[in-house]
Amino acid sequence: MQQLVCPKCGETVSASNINVQELVAVCGNCDTVFKFESPAERAKKAKRRKVKQPDKLTLQETTHNLHMDFRTNFRLDQNQAFLGAAMGSGISAMFAVWMSIMFLFDDMPVLLPILFAVMAILWGYQAALVAYNKTHIDMNDERVRIERKPLYAFRPAIDVSLAGADKIDTVETEISIERGYDTPRFRVFVERHDGTQRLIVNDLTEDYAYFVSRVLNERLQAIREDYDTTRLTDMNDDVDVISDYQIVGQAQSQRVNE
Repeated sequence: MQQLVCPKCGETVSASNINVQELVAVCGNCDTVFKFESPAERAKKAKRRKVKQPDKLTLQETTHNLHMDFRTNFRLDQNQAFLGAAMGSGISAMFAVWMSIMFLFDDMPVLLPILFAVMAILWGYQAALVAYNKTHIDMNDERVRIERKPLYAFRPAIDVSLAGADKIDTVETEISIERGYDTPRFRVFVERHDGTQRLIVNDLTEDYAYFVSRVLNERLQAIREDYDTTRLTDMNDDVDVISDYQIVGQAQSQRVNE
């Protein structure tokens, strides 16, 4: 383990004063108790700092809003949803053509080729949703909104509240770990003060996941700092108002006594 240094006095902390499970240490020189990061967490943060903005990801920031959008962030020939929809559309289309021919030259119910034609269209639309639609992420001071467009995706936009949010992080998905994907997939989520998590976006490649989570987390921390500063200013203003009332009250009492 890398040696820990006390943040207060700068002395090296002995191994006997380090609790690896709780990630807490106590300085034997000045008795300062402090938390530290695990090597894995430090490596993770260092990796995040090195991640550049992906070429196919668009990022726009204003004072009160952040917007990101990107299409499928890994190759379509490795996207199971796209491959399944494309195969379903192709097979349904072939059956529709074959049954149409059978209808013309044989006693085939007309509903069957129509049914397979409709199935081909629906599967084709599903493939288009994966290949053409973009994931849009909008963040303001109160929530993160996620939606897929411009094609109608049969599901509304998702709003993730930032109330009680502690940080925005990313981890590899369980199915990616279990199946050992050649291209690991990650999910980005909000972690709240009580330890609960709320998914923002799923099934991202590593570079997209780390970049998205880093940008969103930086924005979240900036929002929290602004809130704390504003709250402190309001509290100081309240104290000043109370002090002014106390001064006026004392002056009035003096005049009455005189």
